[in-house]
Amino acid sequence: MHARGLCHGDVYLHNTLLVPPGDGGDGGDVRLSDLGATCAYDRTAGNQLERVEVRSFARLVHDLLSWCTPPSSPQEHTLVACMASLADECDARSLDEIPTFAGVAERLTALLPAAGAP
Repeated sequence: MHARGLCHGDVYLHNTLLVPPGDGGDGGDVRLSDLGATCAYDRTAGNQLERVEVRSFARLVHDLLSWCTPPSSPQEHTLVACMASLADECDARSLDEIPTFAGVAERLTALLPAAGAP
């Protein structure tokens, strides 16, 4: 959304939906809902709105991690630790230290091998 100049405005766990298999996705797809706080903005004026939303994403990840069962393998332990580290980086005190969603996407893509994904 941010790449298109749109800010969701309410990225939290309670605004996510899990799409079941055969219901418009492969199953396990997660979608944002509740677009009531969405707004358009001028990306050329800076990315402060995006970084605030990345901070919200960090809190969503921390919420998800709090529901995880303890890792049962070294691979799972590494993945959970990496996700927690990423969430901590996205929740920095200074907005200037918070990555953009493009940076977050790069980090998540780098974690795919640790998650056992192709």
